[in-house]
Amino acid sequence: MRQIIFSFIIILNCLIAFGQKDTIKASSKIKDVTVFFDGAQITRKVQAHLIKGKCVIEISGLPKYMKHESIQVGKLKNGTILSVKTKNHFIREDEVHKQYEKEIKKKTIQLKKIKSKIEVYKQEENLLYHNREFHSKETGSSIAELKQAADYFRLKLNEINDAKIDLQLQINDITEEIEDIYKAINKNKATKQFESKKLLITVESNAIQDAKFTVKYFVESAGWTPLYDFRVEKISDPLKIVYNADVYQSTGEDWENVKLTLSTSNPSLSLTKPELEKWYIDQKKPKKSSYRVEEDFSTNYSNAGTLKGSVREQETNEAMPFANIVIEKNGEIISGGMTDFDGNYNIKPVPAGIYTVKCNYVGYSDKQYDGVTISANKITFLDFSLSGGVALQEVMVYAKPLIDADEVTSGGSISLNNHIASTVSGEYSKNISSIRGSRSEGSAYYIDGVKVSDNTSYKVENLISNSTEKQATNLEYKIDIPYTIYSTGENNTIKIKEVTANCEYNYQSVPKYEDAAFLVVLLKDWEKLNLLSARTNIYNSGTFIGHSSLNANQAKDTLILSLGRENSIVIDRKPDTEIKATSFIGPNVKETIGIIITVRNNKDEKINIQIDDQYPVAISKDVDINLIESSDAKVNKEEGKLTWELELEPGQNKELKFSYSVKYPSHMRLNTQ
Repeated sequence: MRQIIFSFIIILNCLIAFGQKDTIKASSKIKDVTVFFDGAQITRKVQAHLIKGKCVIEISGLPKYMKHESIQVGKLKNGTILSVKTKNHFIREDEVHKQYEKEIKKKTIQLKKIKSKIEVYKQEENLLYHNREFHSKETGSSIAELKQAADYFRLKLNEINDAKIDLQLQINDITEEIEDIYKAINKNKATKQFESKKLLITVESNAIQDAKFTVKYFVESAGWTPLYDFRVEKISDPLKIVYNADVYQSTGEDWENVKLTLSTSNPSLSLTKPELEKWYIDQKKPKKSSYRVEEDFSTNYSNAGTLKGSVREQETNEAMPFANIVIEKNGEIISGGMTDFDGNYNIKPVPAGIYTVKCNYVGYSDKQYDGVTISANKITFLDFSLSGGVALQEVMVYAKPLIDADEVTSGGSISLNNHIASTVSGEYSKNISSIRGSRSEGSAYYIDGVKVSDNTSYKVENLISNSTEKQATNLEYKIDIPYTIYSTGENNTIKIKEVTANCEYNYQSVPKYEDAAFLVVLLKDWEKLNLLSARTNIYNSGTFIGHSSLNANQAKDTLILSLGRENSIVIDRKPDTEIKATSFIGPNVKETIGIIITVRNNKDEKINIQIDDQYPVAISKDVDINLIESSDAKVNKEEGKLTWELELEPGQNKELKFSYSVKYPSHMRLNTQ
């Protein structure tokens, strides 16, 4: 019987051992990243030493908010992947944080000892003051005795005061050291990853092996925006276009020395073609299809905005570096971060929505604002002012971290009016002009893909080693030089390539609005350059002229780009008083208006200049407008536009005249010029 029981135990243990799967911790490193307008796909290279049989490969330190459905595990060379799942990974307070707490306790004890010494000196000082009368009951005190007493009092009081000053300086130094430790605690909390995800991959290994494979996953808190530099040295030289990209991410993990690919595709859009269902005429609209769009990204490159502001100490208005900012929705952390050395923060991208924004700093009262609206492609400004001070009598120990800093990026006092500003490439912009001549009408927004075509008329010079892949639905730039992009939400400008394009230069002016000539570039067949809607920087002769914006969705064949004013061309526009007249014809009024435009070329070279002006167009049958004189201008009657193409020699002066009449009922009040 004993032998049967013993055999049964051995068999049971074997079965348990056979059913167990060893967990093997793997090492992984980010190899390359494909950055989209709204999100990024991360590729990690994984290495693990596998045993023969079933085992679980554990990959830790992954972003908490990576998309589970996007995880792709590469093929195992000598084995089979059985299952893939994720698990939240909580990291306890590290030894550095515990050391900070010990230091604060130690210095707090030092403060108590110093304060006790000061109290002793105060008691000694009071004792001297209460015993400062020295005299004999019979004869009184002699002068020598008084002098000796005064010397003693002076010496002891000076010693006491000097000691008290030294001790107070020690208190100030220790207090500053404690404040510095509190700052270090905040910085540690904001930069240390307290919560992340583990990836658990169950595999069947056919042999003992050092396995190498890749893991890919998608994260939303990243993106890039195009940025172009338009440069011209001389009007006889081709136009240089420098392609740049502003890349940013706040995914919770730094991308260190990774190969980047910049893609114009949008992986968040559904790849499934919608299907039509039978439409019965008695219905007001077709039956709802099973096709569903998760999010609407049709407003721009991304459906996210930016939150930025500052954190300051309420009493002193001093900046508070390493303050923690948390953006929450329904109790769930969406994003956040910390302030820099100047107390400023910048969190992006943040999905459009309404949030609760919290700010905390060790030793200060927490503060939060509810109902903070983040709008797509807008900047929301929010400042915080924190009250309170460092608690020197007690040490504040938090059982949980104040924020998950690697998953969040940045906070403020707000007049509780959310200031919203237009943003281009994630930066505040105001009074940005437009570049005329893009493609497709109406909307200036980009949905998905760009037009891609072969081009042989442009010279391309790569500023860095990279290649461009043209696909049917998107455009990709492969950057071969490794880059480091930290998880701060800040823009990292990457130069992609430089294109030299043949173009035409001329001067243009609209003297009705401004007596100035502008140097412009006319770029034909520009769609072959694969330009995207973006912010642009304009340079003329090496001088920065200003910002503009390129709308790549307007339907025009020529891109017109302004390079600034030309002060050597003098333009003057004034009324022609000899022609101006007003007359009454029955119930109607007839006005005759004349305009004189003078153009003078003070440059040392011949110029071509286009002058644009206009006369009114009637929208009422009761109004009759007649163009009398146009000085051989090209006339667009539908728009009432006059255009002169002039060629002026150095020092040449040209006078242009046009006149028109307006006849209308006398009861009407019209602006006729």
